[in-house]
Amino acid sequence: MAALAAGESIDLLVIDIAMPGMNGIKTVLRVREQRPSFKVLYVTGYADLGGERQTGDDPRIKKPFRLAELTTAVCAALKPANQ
Repeated sequence: MAALAAGESIDLLVIDIAMPGMNGIKTVLRVREQRPSFKVLYVTGYADLGGERQTGDDPRIKKPFRLAELTTAVCAALKPANQ
């Protein structure tokens, strides 16, 4: 949050859904108050499946994942919305 507030150039937020305090979904909602089109890739474990309904059309990747799967998910998340 501090990096975004400082105006850092960030293309993609890769964030776990389940986090202590403010979870990933709440974090993204807060970020999008300032930057509505901010791109996100959610990471989730099997215990986090209930939160997936709240992530809308944002892409998700399930843990555990391989580097190739992460690479594919990041590339897909960074594509423009109309592709």
